[in-house]
Parts: sequence; C-alpha cells; structure tokens
Amino acid sequence: MGKDKYELAKELLKRNYYSFSHFNAEERQEWENYNVPDELVIKWVKERIEDLFEEILDIMVKNNQMDLSLREENSSNICRKFSIALDMISRYQINDYFDKIVSIYEKLNYDEYLLFSQIWTDPWDRGVYLFRYLIRDKESERFSSEYDECLNYSNKFSFDTKFRFIGIIPIIYNDKLLFDRIVNVCLDLIENSLFYCRSLARDFYNYSIFIEDNNLQQKIEDSIRKNKEKYFMSYDFYDNNKVYNIRIKKEDELNIVRFLYY
Repeated sequence: MGKDKYELAKELLKRNYYSFSHFNAEERQEWENYNVPDELVIKWVKERIEDLFEEILDIMVKNNQMDLSLREENSSNICRKFSIALDMISRYQINDYFDKIVSIYEKLNYDEYLLFSQIWTDPWDRGVYLFRYLIRDKESERFSSEYDECLNYSNKFSFDTKFRFIGIIPIIYNDKLLFDRIVNVCLDLIENSLFYCRSLARDFYNYSIFIEDNNLQQKIEDSIRKNKEKYFMSYDFYDNNKVYNIRIKKEDELNIVRFLYY
C-alpha cells in the first residue's frame, strides 16, 4: 500500500529541515498540492523538537560518563542540536518550550565546556552560537557586524520580537520565574566568560537600562567587576560611541596593570 499524501508531505518537509524557505519551485508546487492543514505542520514540527530535546538530554548523560578527551565532538553535537531546536521554535513561534529551553541553558552552563564547544575553527576566534538566541539590541552598532554572519544573508534573526530587543530574554520577561533563571545563567556567563560573551553582556546591560531595572543593572555591573578581578580584564564596553566604564577597586586596577605590562 502506497503512502498517503500527508506522509509524503511530512517527508518533503523533513527533507528540507522543516523550513519552507529551503523549498525549490518544484517542491513548493508539490507541497501546495498536498494541502496540509497548519495544525498538522505544527504537530510534525513539535515532534521533531521533542525528539531533539530527548537526543540532547541523552547525549548529556553519555557525555558525563566519557573521558574528557572524547567529549568535544559530543558536546558540539549537543549545541548543534539545541541550535536547530531553537531555530525551529522561533520560526514557527511555538511558545510551549521555554521552560525546557531555560533548563538546557542551565545544564549547558553548569559545565562550561559544553557551552563553549561550538566554536569557530580558530580557537582564538570563538563564536558561541547559543549566545545569539538570548538577547540582541537592534540599536547596537554591532548588531549586524558582530553577531553571527551566517544569519546576516537573510536579515532574519531568531526570536525576533519586532521591537528594539529580540531574543529569549525579552520574550519571557513577564514570566518572573523563567526570567530570573535565565538572568542567573547570563550573570554567571558574564562573571566567568566575559571575554567570549562581550556582546551578550553589552546588550543585556542595555536591556537593563531600557526596562529601568536598577537592580538588574547593578547585578550585571557586579558580574563584570568580578570577571575583571578574576581574569585581569581591562577593557571597557563601547556601543554607539557610549562607553560603559564599569570600574573595579583601585588596587585591582593596579594588579591588572602589573599583570598586563610586567
């Protein structure tokens, strides 16, 4: 017995990575002939997202049992699958998974090696793709130039809110529990990995000013100071010619100078 039209449609969608933008003209015509209801498309997409989440959690368990030298490829696979799931959730504007999304960010951040496994070929030019989904400031002069160029060709960005700030953080702002959890992840990243997430820190800081949350602004500043104190980082944050000169204690500034120049 042959496949029915919906089975064929599902295979076509899967073959194009669940993205209609990948269809060529012939495939687009084929899809239209199937006349698939929108709710069925969403059902298929959710099935794939849930499969990805299961695969991610399964790999995480196996990863913890591996020797450190064997974990890099496995960890990169986790980040790749998570990126695919995030892109699909954003593309289809599905709001059912933010609790799972935050949980995975928490798990990835718990083991920094996992979060930083998705890098450019050059280890000194790391591009941690998973940061780009958290928050971006469209008014930053670095919005187009500093974020992942792989998305710039289409001018399409994930979790676009149609407002100044886009990403997971502004979307879940009104869910206090989820918002607080993802804020804690970001603060931890800034404190421990600021060099690799300066764009995240800058845009997150801009966001704290925009929503007039002085408490959050202070927390971000504290995380930046802690990073400078820990790792002798001396740079400031520049954005549209504005300098966010977040100072640390005088004796720590002297230590940084000694570390850098002597």
